[in-house]
Amino acid sequence: MSRSALPVAISAALMGTMAPVFAQSTDGSVRGTVQGANQSTVVQVVDTARGTTRSGGIDGSGEFRVDGLAPGQYEVRVIQGGSVVDTVNVTVSLGGATRVNMATSAAEIQEIVTTGRRMAALDTSIAESGLVISTDVLLELPVRRDLTSVALLAPGTSLGDNRFGGNTNSANGNLASFGGASVAENTSYINGLNTTNFRTGVGFSQVPFEFYDTLQVKTGGYSAKYGRSTGGVMNATTKRGSNEWDFGVNLYWDDQIDTAPNTYAAANDLDKNEKRTGDIYVSGPVIQDRLFVYALYSDTKEDQRYAGILEGRDYDYTIDEGFWGVKVDGYITPDHHLEFTAFSDERTGVETVYGFNGTSFVRGAEIGDTLYEEGGRNWIAAYNGNFGDNLRLTVAYGENEANRTTAPASAAIPTVYEFVPGSGLQPRGEWASFTVSEGQDLREMSRVDLTWTGFTNHEIAIGYDNEDNFSDESTVNSGGVYWLIDPSGQYFGCTPAQCPRGSAVRKRTYENGGSFETNSKSYYIQDT
Repeated sequence: MSRSALPVAISAALMGTMAPVFAQSTDGSVRGTVQGANQSTVVQVVDTARGTTRSGGIDGSGEFRVDGLAPGQYEVRVIQGGSVVDTVNVTVSLGGATRVNMATSAAEIQEIVTTGRRMAALDTSIAESGLVISTDVLLELPVRRDLTSVALLAPGTSLGDNRFGGNTNSANGNLASFGGASVAENTSYINGLNTTNFRTGVGFSQVPFEFYDTLQVKTGGYSAKYGRSTGGVMNATTKRGSNEWDFGVNLYWDDQIDTAPNTYAAANDLDKNEKRTGDIYVSGPVIQDRLFVYALYSDTKEDQRYAGILEGRDYDYTIDEGFWGVKVDGYITPDHHLEFTAFSDERTGVETVYGFNGTSFVRGAEIGDTLYEEGGRNWIAAYNGNFGDNLRLTVAYGENEANRTTAPASAAIPTVYEFVPGSGLQPRGEWASFTVSEGQDLREMSRVDLTWTGFTNHEIAIGYDNEDNFSDESTVNSGGVYWLIDPSGQYFGCTPAQCPRGSAVRKRTYENGGSFETNSKSYYIQDT
């Protein structure tokens, strides 16, 4: 090995023994030691994709740290007397502290080789547990392209009860449980925006897998800034532009080939679950080294079918979603960064109801359609500023929308069920959906985080977090009433003497609605 190549080789080898730790919410850091450093030594961290350069000071023991780095590839340089004397390429992960060991001369590196000491594989100043993984790595793994499947890779997670599911009438599947907590105790962030369903706590905004860049799963021990959760945290960053223009197209087709066997209640042989997705994306520099953009459009179609033997109804469910998302990054200077993220996960589901013969398994006449509207428009703007080597300020504001509307074409037709001995409750009439509802949720969030690292071996963080949550809701039974008829009298236990006119009938009305607002504020101070 030549003497000139030795510093890079040794630095890379030492860096390979370090595991990332969990710290910031949308960025990471580089920390390390420079052997042989003096007052003229400077460390530079260069973003190889966007051309920005951050500098960090070195203390008397040769230690340095550069925080507030977006996840990605960087070149770390040691500058001595105006010349580059050592370099190493590193990968900064979301919430991670990448550690390196560098030197001002080959002689210093050789001293490390002969008298070096083993370095810890973990940063014990951080107590968090979990997982950080990039979507590039996930593409090589047999993992479904959704957030829950990624969360299940982290230790201490398991699949939650399937009765809690995801968003209403969507094929989101089960949700993850962290450390035995309920699936309603988790939070989900995208570029710092809280996208969790605040009405029930179950589920979150639906984002195509291709929009994500890095996914961080926090299962325990996470810091005070991640409040609003007693379960786990799913923290994600999206892809962003670089100095190279890039574009592409993805096509996906999923089809359920096999089904479960038929049961007493359901004709599972007739089940259908087909999903088709097409993506197109573009990214690049609007202004070289200064302003970057990434944009994605994703069109998804889903077709599902379920046939109920006992209830005598056959359902077709179609989802149509045209997702769009954009991420803009602007660098006033390498130390002052503005970012803006916006996306829309608005989607429409149409459920068509038919009659069904549970003996011949033949579909009957069409009864009607029900329209389900979900999702909404979301955005967040943030400023990240570094003032010297020790003070960092982050300010963010964002909004998260969720539509919760169920609108059947037969909304004026009353809900009617008949109790049939041996078959249970059977729907009667031309109604298509049990309830009719219109709802809209809106979250307005703002937060400020200030971090000081000027004290030796201490990181002081102070933060303020505010959320204003607004909900509008109006729900009634189809036709404004729910009738249950019992001709045999067995369901209600109604004897002929008690029901001299014959059939027993129950009438139930349900109305729920209003406009609601909740304000939630929190403050924290933390010394690590």
